[in-house]
Amino acid sequence: MKRRNVIAAIGTLAIGSGTAIGTGAFNATSTSADSSMSIITERSDVDVDVNPGSGAGSGNIRDSLYSDTEIENIDVDDLPLAAVADNGQGMVHVQIIGVVGTDETFSNIVELTNNDADQSYEMGFYYDGGFTEEVTSGDKLSKSEATDVFEFTHDSTVISSLDGSSGGTVQLDAAGGTNDTVQVSIDFNGTDTRLNEEYGLSAGGFGTNGATQLELIDQVTAFADEV
Repeated sequence: MKRRNVIAAIGTLAIGSGTAIGTGAFNATSTSADSSMSIITERSDVDVDVNPGSGAGSGNIRDSLYSDTEIENIDVDDLPLAAVADNGQGMVHVQIIGVVGTDETFSNIVELTNNDADQSYEMGFYYDGGFTEEVTSGDKLSKSEATDVFEFTHDSTVISSLDGSSGGTVQLDAAGGTNDTVQVSIDFNGTDTRLNEEYGLSAGGFGTNGATQLELIDQVTAFADEV
């Protein structure tokens, strides 16, 4: 019987609306260096490291986190942006700042590495239990709709879902195998129909309540099933 090992990831996946705030600085009132998404491995259960991927430091994926001051002064025309940084012990911090109406794939932003020479894993991500009040209040996006905005992918296969039962997985060979390290991307789907219906310009954007940034997901969980 397979044994599921839970790898916790906490932090923030955020959206912003350029149409609501116009050009100039992206005044992200609640996004900060401290609210980055942290992907954390429980090393006592599974010997898998999460590291910055091969795409870190290229394109619009920075290989160090944005400071609070830098975030406050981001130009909306430069969005979407991401950053990833190694925080030690097989863990990373990830920042993503997307803008409604724009799609972006942050290719190979993180990598998964299996250090266990005796065990292979099937790995994926799920969001259930990790939504902010913006989603759980039920006023706008449902939980399943929010998961469509941020998707973890490997070789164009979505490996994330609401509860881990419907999404795909990626297999990590035992250490020393051909695929003991795999690259994972994060797709930001800012043109998603439901997202635009609720947060796009036609819906008043964020200007109606004076906010320029809202968080949808504050926790992601990665799982590893023994193969």
